Amino acid sequence: MKAAIESDRAVFEAEVSSLRRECSQLRLSANDMSLDEEMGRLRETLSASQHANVARQEEASRLRRTLEQLEQARQSDASAASAALAAAEAKLAHVNLNLRTALQQRSDAESATQAAVAECAGLREALSEQQKAAEHAKSETAEKQRELAEVRVQRRNNERICAH
Repeated sequence: MKAAIESDRAVFEAEVSSLRRECSQLRLSANDMSLDEEMGRLRETLSASQHANVARQEEASRLRRTLEQLEQARQSDASAASAALAAAEAKLAHVNLNLRTALQQRSDAESATQAAVAECAGLREALSEQQKAAEHAKSETAEKQRELAEVRVQRRNNERICAH
């Protein structure tokens, strides 16, 4: 009986060993299947990531082009603004020069006006003096004319007296 038990035991152990190998193979197969499924999911994720990456690269390229266009527009606007500023500064310099010239002309005109006013005052004074002199000469002339008239009257009287 011992031999039968040993024989059964050897068969049992061989069976257990076979079952263990089969379990191991099934586990490996299950792992392989899990790995295959995981690989499939990872491939899908990779593919989606690659598509998203391509879309992001296209978006980045579009944004770079837009940025370049904006930079060109900014540079163009900056150039136009610089040119406008230079023109405005030149115009301001011209206006300042005209203003200085006008102020100098005004100052010269004020000086000429003051000189003319002073000359006018002098001329008025001279005119007043001449008017006084003319009035005095007029008075003297009137006096001399009266004296002359009296002398004429006396001469006529003397002539009449002498003629009689």
